[in-house]
Amino acid sequence: MVALRNLVPMTEQMLVIPAQVFPLLGLFQGERTLDEISEQTKAPKQFLQELVQRLDDSGLLWGPTSERFEQQVLERVAAAGHFPIGASAMAGKDAAEAKANLERALSEVEDPELESPITGLVVPSMAYGQASESYAMAWKSVAKGPRPDRIVILGSNLSGLGDGVVMSRHGFETPLGVVRTDASAINSLVSRLGERLLKDELDFFTDATVQVQLPWLQLVLGDVPVVAVLLPNPLNPLLSDDGARVSHAEFCSALTDLVGDWSGRTLIVASGDLSHVGAQFGDPPAPIDEQHQDAIEKRDRDLLALFIRGDRGGKELIEALRRDNAQRWMIVGALSAMRASCEGGLELLDYRQVTDDKRQMLVSHAVLACCE
Repeated sequence: MVALRNLVPMTEQMLVIPAQVFPLLGLFQGERTLDEISEQTKAPKQFLQELVQRLDDSGLLWGPTSERFEQQVLERVAAAGHFPIGASAMAGKDAAEAKANLERALSEVEDPELESPITGLVVPSMAYGQASESYAMAWKSVAKGPRPDRIVILGSNLSGLGDGVVMSRHGFETPLGVVRTDASAINSLVSRLGERLLKDELDFFTDATVQVQLPWLQLVLGDVPVVAVLLPNPLNPLLSDDGARVSHAEFCSALTDLVGDWSGRTLIVASGDLSHVGAQFGDPPAPIDEQHQDAIEKRDRDLLALFIRGDRGGKELIEALRRDNAQRWMIVGALSAMRASCEGGLELLDYRQVTDDKRQMLVSHAVLACCE
């Protein structure tokens, strides 16, 4: 049997179907009628009708039922004022455990002791257990500097439905409490770009890139409001350029213009990882040997060097990855948006690679600081 549920908690109901039926779902893309699917698969039409009805009842098909469920979820989030705990749960089961875990990680890394105040950070977004030292190094670097008045967290929309930029006015719950939003800054962006910025805000349920940063900023900086943003990959065009979604370029232009108008200090955080290599990501199954690993690191460092010395908007990095992104850099949208809105020089503080036990998969990440 296969159990199906939406990553957005729309219903408590979980749909369970026989495993041999599961491949049929790949045909439900809105491109074939049930008659065509029945003819192609030899599945009885009545069976397909019953399956579709069960999927729809569970909110697993796009349509009026799923839209009603989504609206109910949004109403619950609005009533609470924040999204429930998501990826930040990996910090600990409660506040005491989360604080102890993060404090231990911070105590085990050296302070980069940068001479100038930091205006921007690049931080990984993978599981804490795989990159705790890099997280700790990044957030320790801002612990002694001027306290920001807000933090703009630029994440990557890797699993949501929105293909444009996604924002929300709602805060986020973590094991350490609720992170509030900077309403004034968000309103200025919405005034500039329209309510379409908030169109797919349920994507924050499936995102980790924003939420993994929240416990760290709570512990290190305290109660600082955030502006949370999920960015599309600028290497991919919008599915439909009809103005219904905010493009990556539109958002970067607005953020660059507005960030200087906001009162106080703003810290821009680009959250995400670099290369994604291996069978898990679509490469042919094969162990990643040391020679391949070295080649991945060389390509990563070449791209990071291009980003560090490149133009303010990160256009050179985008063009380089447009020509060759075989290593699947996922953070490019957040990087280029941070580069467009941060003034100062970039410094590479850390670079690491994480592999699985059988060396079938590799993900790399880096920590960079943008200093005044």
